[in-house]
Amino acid sequence: NMNALKLNIKLFTNDIRKHENTPICKIRNFFYQITIELLNAASSSNIRFQGNESDYFTTSIMQAGTLSEQEQMILAMVDLIDDYQNRDSGVNYIVNQVTRFINRYYQDKSLSISKIAHHLHFSATHLCIMFKKSTGKTINQYITEIRINHAKEYMKGKDVKICVVADQVGYSDASYFTKVFHHVVGVNPKTYKELNVDV
Repeated sequence: NMNALKLNIKLFTNDIRKHENTPICKIRNFFYQITIELLNAASSSNIRFQGNESDYFTTSIMQAGTLSEQEQMILAMVDLIDDYQNRDSGVNYIVNQVTRFINRYYQDKSLSISKIAHHLHFSATHLCIMFKKSTGKTINQYITEIRINHAKEYMKGKDVKICVVADQVGYSDASYFTKVFHHVVGVNPKTYKELNVDV
């Protein structure tokens, strides 16, 4: 599971940050070993990288000067392998790209199906059909789901204005956000906040 792997990498990196005296060369060698293991795993799964992608990652890891740079290179490599794994499944690959784009840009108030389609070089109609067939929900439903989930997390235990929450998750109109939130969650944001205040 690539998501679990990425989480473990982030946890490991955070653990290293707590030990500031760890030599950078030791950290670099560890990440290099991870890179080699990932390349071997990819090869075993019949994944064939394009051009010099594999050389690029091994070289970049050894040249990375900071822990954050090494972490980002490893995470980028995991994403690339994930893409290659999903690419063979056609529709699943496209759906994965859509969900990744939405999760990255859900705060963008101009986020739309046409914007996603343009980014992925697909027609909006074809993209909507593939997404609905694969997930059982529309792209707009997924955008709303992601935004509302982030809004819920943002409000937990915090005294924050609804208009600020709306703005943080991609809504320019707080009233419309409140209406959508109530429809999805079953209560309005104000009530949800009151029910989730840390005691």
